[in-house]
Amino acid sequence: MEMDFATVKSQAKDQLKGFCRVCPICDGRVCSGEVPGMGGVGTGMSFRNNLTALAAYSLNMRTLHGCKEPSTETELFGIKLSSPIMAAPMTGTPYNMGGTIGERDFIGMIVSGSKQSGTIGWTGDGADPTMYDSGLEAIIAEQGHGIPVIKPREQGAIIDRIRRAEDAGAKALAWILMVPGW
Repeated sequence: MEMDFATVKSQAKDQLKGFCRVCPICDGRVCSGEVPGMGGVGTGMSFRNNLTALAAYSLNMRTLHGCKEPSTETELFGIKLSSPIMAAPMTGTPYNMGGTIGERDFIGMIVSGSKQSGTIGWTGDGADPTMYDSGLEAIIAEQGHGIPVIKPREQGAIIDRIRRAEDAGAKALAWILMVPGW
């Protein structure tokens, strides 16, 4: 079932009410510091700084050149990507998005949609084990096509998550380190 943009936006406003305002430009400005929610902690400057840095790049159309078949393809961790753009790890749908979309359904759409687009989705981790588990389930469903992220925790729990990522067929994983004073 295909929906037009207005219908999708209307449904998003209804289902994410109180968690996301479905702004015309999602830059974290309106929702900064709103946790739970989509805004993240603090001022939201990291989000805005990343958007500003990304906006500094643009495509420069040149109609006179020798390139006949341009390609944005690249390879990362042995995975061929249609472009070097990947979906960021996101979790916490019950408290960040109101629970309208379940954790497993949400990350499943991210990982599956990324694969269908020719790129790769990253999955998150958090205090609730469902967050990491849902990501691994999505990666398994897409035959290892996803990259799980492991947050700082006790060494045994990290090793367990690494082993489970291997068992899920993940081609890579990310491990967030906390460095004092950074």
